[in-house]
Amino acid sequence: MEAFEREATVSASAIDLRDRWPRWSAATWADVRDAGAVRAFPLHHGTSIVGVLELWTDRPEDAAHLPRTLPAHVAAHFALVRRHEHLMRALTTRTVVGQAQGITMERFGLRPEPAFAVLRRISQHRNVKLADLADELVTNGSVDGLSGPAQRPGDPRPVDGSSVSAPEAAG
Repeated sequence: MEAFEREATVSASAIDLRDRWPRWSAATWADVRDAGAVRAFPLHHGTSIVGVLELWTDRPEDAAHLPRTLPAHVAAHFALVRRHEHLMRALTTRTVVGQAQGITMERFGLRPEPAFAVLRRISQHRNVKLADLADELVTNGSVDGLSGPAQRPGDPRPVDGSSVSAPEAAG
């Protein structure tokens, strides 16, 4: 915790740990009873700390010589994993929004841009993320604010109960 809070490498002997965090030490001492020291490295990636890497040794005199390059590699790995997860979420979200757009196009006879504009307008009106609205439409087949009989191109009837027709929503 201290390495994370201070954003700096922290070294401590096993004796120091018992004095600093007695409850933590008592709870985990069986796992580290042979440890003589620990060195905690904050894992920096850019301006963020993505975690802390603790390296334990059974010889306290070795704590100062534990590798300094390993934390940089671990931080880079964590950053890549986070980026991959973010990109996978974005891809899933894009797919679901595309499906909702397709449902809206088919149901109301709209082109892609006006269908997206309708979804965006409903999202803003309901104050929900577009991805959440799209997921609701794909999962349930309907959402509040998007109902009514199929609309044909050029039909001025509103698609969501408002006074603006779907083709006008794109402008």
